[in-house]
Amino acid sequence: ISVMFDLEKAMSDIKKQYKEKSINVEYCLRHLKNKKVDNFTYRKYYVYNELLTRMYNYATSATDDHDDEHLIIGNVMRRVLEAFAAFSFRLSIEDLSLNERVLQLLPNEETKEYYQNSMYRWYYITKVTSKKIFKVILK
Repeated sequence: ISVMFDLEKAMSDIKKQYKEKSINVEYCLRHLKNKKVDNFTYRKYYVYNELLTRMYNYATSATDDHDDEHLIIGNVMRRVLEAFAAFSFRLSIEDLSLNERVLQLLPNEETKEYYQNSMYRWYYITKVTSKKIFKVILK
């Protein structure tokens, strides 16, 4: 999805350059959606809405049958947390659970301690596990 956003931005920039030279350029982006080719509408498609929807659907599913969703849900959660940290606090995900301003928002000391200890470990374990998996695949 992020590739589509980058491609849309590049095409938009190219169109602007040609418009300055009085040359009309049109483009159309398409993507696969529900096993069909569909128009990709940049303004209507928000990557984090999609990621949050995936997390919600995974968490509220009555069955354990998530196809292959369980293989990527950790990465989806990490991306959402990274975006939240960056947009809400201008912090990296590593700094989020250690920042006093963020910790002051939590209701009590027990909750603060829990997040100080678990958030960074969760991120680190996810990151290290992903690296190990890629190393095994590449060998």
